[in-house]
Amino acid sequence: MFEHRWSVLEWIDGTDAWTARHDFGDRSLGPLANDLGHRVRAIGEITTIEVRRRSPGSRGGLLGPLLDSLAVWLHDPTWHAADLIDVAAVERLAEEARELVDEPTIEGLVHGDLIPGNLLRDSGRLAASIHWAT
Repeated sequence: MFEHRWSVLEWIDGTDAWTARHDFGDRSLGPLANDLGHRVRAIGEITTIEVRRRSPGSRGGLLGPLLDSLAVWLHDPTWHAADLIDVAAVERLAEEARELVDEPTIEGLVHGDLIPGNLLRDSGRLAASIHWAT
């Protein structure tokens, strides 16, 4: 028996962006990226849902502890990060993000798992963000 609450909602047309990654070819990802940016902003503007605090270092939590966790993951030999991603590029981006660690934060709703497999794309545009949890 599955012990967690879940829902079945109506079908949404589209293919997850991870499965469709080879279909992009040389086409610009600009429209999809623009749609995603609007989605993230719209989620952040939702104020009618009570949100729970994220623990330090977790997705959606404070940036500093998350960057510290990222640094550990990038160099932990168990994960072989260099076989999966460009570690130097991620470290450069993380260093840029670290400049924002002391900026004031506003708590709000986030989708803590916006990976390609959780983004449905239809006709090159974002159709939905899926896999929501509490």
